Amino acid sequence: MTQEIIHLLDIALQGGQPPARDAADTEAQVAAWRKLAGKWTSDVDPATETKRIVERRTKGREVDL
Repeated sequence: MTQEIIHLLDIALQGGQPPARDAADTEAQVAAWRKLAGKWTSDVDPATETKRIVERRTKGREVDL
């Protein structure tokens, strides 16, 4: 999902349009996400899992605005 967001942001920042999707394609993607939702489980409690995720995140690249 993150890669999709990055891809769409990249297209938008370059002034382009995202690829057109028909309703059937969109519905198939929604169905796939709903099927996956709630399936993942962790071997640790939510607080520990959150701490792990935050600790492993990177600051990203330097940007000169």
